[in-house]
Amino acid sequence: MNWFNDDRSAHTGSAREALASDASISLSCVRWMGLTSTLLVSVLFPLSAFAATVEWSGGDGRYMDGGNWDTGSVPSIGDDAVIEGNGTDVTYDAGSASSVGTLTLGTKVTFTTNVAGGSFSAGKTYADGASLYAKNGSELNLGGGSLVGSNLYVYSGATLSTTVNSWGGHSAYNYSHFTASGSGSLLDLSTIETIRRNYVSSATLRITASGGGKVDLSGLMKLKDYSDSRVGGLISISVDGSGSAVDISKVTALDQVSLSVGDRGQIDYSSLESLIDSSVTAKSGSVLNLSSIALDGTD
Repeated sequence: MNWFNDDRSAHTGSAREALASDASISLSCVRWMGLTSTLLVSVLFPLSAFAATVEWSGGDGRYMDGGNWDTGSVPSIGDDAVIEGNGTDVTYDAGSASSVGTLTLGTKVTFTTNVAGGSFSAGKTYADGASLYAKNGSELNLGGGSLVGSNLYVYSGATLSTTVNSWGGHSAYNYSHFTASGSGSLLDLSTIETIRRNYVSSATLRITASGGGKVDLSGLMKLKDYSDSRVGGLISISVDGSGSAVDISKVTALDQVSLSVGDRGQIDYSSLESLIDSSVTAKSGSVLNLSSIALDGTD
């Protein structure tokens, strides 16, 4: 369909007349799409000019219920969605796509997507000790920001991805989790380059792939101590089940790490050169070939 007047040369009037003519043509196109007001406003003003901060006020836990937000409406494109409150559990249960400019989650907040075909995206994500779940074939896309000590879980063929370049441990938790379980489940953390350990030595970051799930840490370069004066907690990588995999293919050195593989699961550690003060377990017919790796204090 030709939305524009092909004979642009016919507009021989003043510049103002030409502009008005083009504007009327564009307007007719927009009207044809049934989006006149929305698109004209979007052209004149960027969406960020209309962004609002929308705070969770409680209720039945359904993200798509406007009554659960302080404005009475569900956050829209460009808005800053803020969910606070220890123990708050919010579920995005729509089978369609939705997005916000920023998603902020407080400590011990749980955010879940759980409907096949449903997709939730945040331009930036700030999560401090929160837990994020993608389930049942849904998608959860977390833009760059900060995921301090947050747990990331994927189940039943869902996908959770992020564009942050680092993950930092939390000072208040004994465990943190990166988990992908079930055929087709993907935890895509490929943009993360550094992981900083949890605060206390007994606080473990557990990276787990099972039942055909995959954890992609293919961009990870280094596991860092919690701080210059504190090593921090252990890192556990466990893979169990055919098709299950964890990719740490750019990591060259592992220190105080537990590696466990069972039932034909796979860990890609193809750049690994040294394994220090760590433990390695291969079970149920699985193999971990460490012949070219320097081992120091490793069982």
